[in-house]
Amino acid sequence: MQKVEIIAKIIANLRGYALKIDPDATVTDYLKALENLVEAGEYYREAGTKSCLNCIKCCYERIPLTNVDVIMLRRGLGEKNGQNIDLYHFLRDYTEIFIKGWEIDIILKRNENGACVFLNEKDRKCEIYAFRPFVCRSFYCIPTTEETETIRMAVVNLGEDALVREYLLYLREYGLTPYWTRAVKPKLNVNYYPKNIFWKKENYEIRIKDILQYL
Repeated sequence: MQKVEIIAKIIANLRGYALKIDPDATVTDYLKALENLVEAGEYYREAGTKSCLNCIKCCYERIPLTNVDVIMLRRGLGEKNGQNIDLYHFLRDYTEIFIKGWEIDIILKRNENGACVFLNEKDRKCEIYAFRPFVCRSFYCIPTTEETETIRMAVVNLGEDALVREYLLYLREYGLTPYWTRAVKPKLNVNYYPKNIFWKKENYEIRIKDILQYL
């Protein structure tokens, strides 16, 4: 039996979905269940399509990263390009970092037209699809419940906080000059980013109910 199940649900008079979640379900279980929505044609889609295939509208949105995402991206790009990419150079080459005071936002780099740097616009395909970030894997322009959105945002926020903490500690350990895209009165203090359930995790085998306890 699947630990996370997709259940059709009418939301604001549109055909959307809800989730039935087992107490021991992990984020990995959640993502596996959502894969069933890729080609599901019975739902209302804001993009006006019948499936996600060859639809690239969401590839022009902001894509925040978690610490687990960066591990998977570094590993995937390393295997694809035959090179080992350390944290600092990955963030410098493939992300944009925005800082306002102590608030730090790390997102995938975008081209001048707003497209994700890994989007092949000509072929309408993602070049890192097999190891794309959580935000990409969990977003569907299908109506869903507040509970589903809460889970998604909790993973994104806690995971990104863990990534920021890792970045700040990495800078301190190696005495590196901070990289950022834009900064306003930056306060790079790791104490603003304490350890949470994502700290030192290398995959999404994290129970959803444990994540929600941080809210």
